[in-house]
Amino acid sequence: AIADLQRANMEATDTRRKLSQVLRAANADADLASRIMRFGMHVFRRKASHSLQSEMRGLLSTALVGELTLSQRSPYLSEHPLLNTIKGLYPNVYLSICEACIPHIYAEADMIFQEGTVVECLYITIQGEFVLETKNGAHAWLSDMNCDSRWSHMNPLSTSSPISQPILDSITLTGLNFVCEMSLFAPTVSKCQMRTNTFADALTLNADQFAACVARSPRCVVKVYRYGAELVRELNRKQALHEDVIDMELLPFSFMRSICDKLDDREHDDHGVIRRESSATSDVDKTSEILERICQGTLVEHDDLADQLPQAFVELQVHDGTYDLMNLHTERKRSTAAIMSIIWLLNDRHDLFTEPQLEQDKMSLELWRDMRRFVMRADLGKKTIQAMLVFLIIRGISKAPSLLRAMDRDHRTPEDVSFMLMTKMAHKIPSFELLGEEECKLIGQAVEIHMSFNFAQMLQGENVPYHIAVLQNLVKKHGTRAYMFHMVTCLAVMCGLQGAKTTSGSMFMDQVNGSTIMAGIHALEWLEQASAPGIYWGYIGERAALLGMPFLEVEHLVLARLA
Repeated sequence: AIADLQRANMEATDTRRKLSQVLRAANADADLASRIMRFGMHVFRRKASHSLQSEMRGLLSTALVGELTLSQRSPYLSEHPLLNTIKGLYPNVYLSICEACIPHIYAEADMIFQEGTVVECLYITIQGEFVLETKNGAHAWLSDMNCDSRWSHMNPLSTSSPISQPILDSITLTGLNFVCEMSLFAPTVSKCQMRTNTFADALTLNADQFAACVARSPRCVVKVYRYGAELVRELNRKQALHEDVIDMELLPFSFMRSICDKLDDREHDDHGVIRRESSATSDVDKTSEILERICQGTLVEHDDLADQLPQAFVELQVHDGTYDLMNLHTERKRSTAAIMSIIWLLNDRHDLFTEPQLEQDKMSLELWRDMRRFVMRADLGKKTIQAMLVFLIIRGISKAPSLLRAMDRDHRTPEDVSFMLMTKMAHKIPSFELLGEEECKLIGQAVEIHMSFNFAQMLQGENVPYHIAVLQNLVKKHGTRAYMFHMVTCLAVMCGLQGAKTTSGSMFMDQVNGSTIMAGIHALEWLEQASAPGIYWGYIGERAALLGMPFLEVEHLVLARLA
């Protein structure tokens, strides 16, 4: 150890001596010489930690050099959600990405990139202080991924609209950050400039090299392309909302993680269905307890219900539930929001139901009472409530892309998947196995009704009186109980539409949306008394009234249907 220390000191002394000779020969002034000497010695000390010197490489095999590079750079790269996913699924691709990263050591006040220049690599800051700042409200353009030759063999995705932002200040970066990630997927004109405040280290990953590394695995290409496409969509949304310029260059880890959560590329069998089974098992006593509390109205707080639901319905568990095993994190949130919303309706908790709604848009007590009257008229007992909550769970799972791909081409709808789950894959839905025969039959009838009549399409004026006639025949076939069960579950699903943003109440079911939905529900109350055209156009007339449009003439109704 002492010999190694002496050798390192000798090498440092030799480096300092050589630098001094160069500076004297260049006749550098004292200030410049001091800065060069400080930076040169800093580089000397840091260089060994970034990459292997060429003379050392000759002593090692290619595999050992790769392992060493992996150990040096993986602690940084694996913090990125996408790269960490690649590390687990495609280790050879991940290794090549680590090897493609180029280490950089910067001096004080070095300009890394300037505003208005094309950025073609991802910057991974490691050590020191960087400053990301804007000097004006310049526009930036995200190029079309289809125009980029690296991804031209994939589907096109347009991102050609401008981002316009007001003047912003600066932000100081320390530690690990990923800057200009968008440049990996399309040529990007920077809206900021980045410089150093101190001596600093970073890795860069060039877009062309990244694409070449990913191209080694076709499945990895699909995953990375889908991530890039989702990233573009989200950045377009940000630009539409005029969010901070710096936030577009420096994406939060939570933002990158949320995009990864939307990807669905876990291990699949030959039919595209996930192999792994959930180790979670249904707790009959816990399920019975929460259902009892729902019926008695003793679930009084959001946090209380949020804690209880995954225990009673194991599919909703965060780490080992069916949703997470199938990478359906967003659908899990929507299903949770739908379940919690219908429970607040049953328990008359207007305050918790409307908690995430804006004050000016909040559902009125009058509309709330109207909606509750409809739900209570369904006469939902303990077993029926259990069936309804299980149905909402099944409906969310049925949207899994892997399950849809497993179906025949002519039967790739969530309703078809729901039937398949109940008849052939019930073991994947532990909560479904707890239901009695009557409740399973009720869910099957509700799915059949939804396959033939889409209530949401009726609300938007997208179907025709024929569909109302079909619904009338289905009500005659299955009875009023199945129809009411179907309608309450439709209401619950719509309550959970904004569940990805919050599961605390129903953000979607505000005064405007709730009024439209209740207008549709009231129109269908005439199923057994009125004709299908009368019910359909009666709803369109009510919709026109809600929109403040005339509805007395046929032309008025035609326009209201298109509104």
